[in-house]
Amino acid sequence: QSDASAAAAGTAAPDFTVNARVSLAWYQSHTGDDGFTPSGAYVFRPDASQRAHQLEPTGVPLVVRSLVVTELRQRYGQWASLTTRLWAGEAHAEVEWTVGPIPVKADGVGKEVILRYSTGIQSDGHWATDANG
Repeated sequence: QSDASAAAAGTAAPDFTVNARVSLAWYQSHTGDDGFTPSGAYVFRPDASQRAHQLEPTGVPLVVRSLVVTELRQRYGQWASLTTRLWAGEAHAEVEWTVGPIPVKADGVGKEVILRYSTGIQSDGHWATDANG
């Protein structure tokens, strides 16, 4: 894609195709200055007054193709990466993301990092995950 974000098209059934876009973003962490528990280890608590900040891809994505897998690798600055794999004969995409160390000292802002999936699927706002989320 022109914005070099990770995107993949996979086939979920013989006559059903879904296009999915995967991107990384972050919310400013909640500081806890209002008496509520602040963000921290095992606590995802973004500052509700802030919008998500999209992480911009760095450089050109690397595409690796073989007979069994097509893999798209993309870096996001010095602290995040995203790899999307499409395996031959499979009806799903595999997404691997790595974050860290998160730069906090440079700007003094804690960051709650998210992986965002965007599709054209009309799901009425319903979704499911197997990642405890």
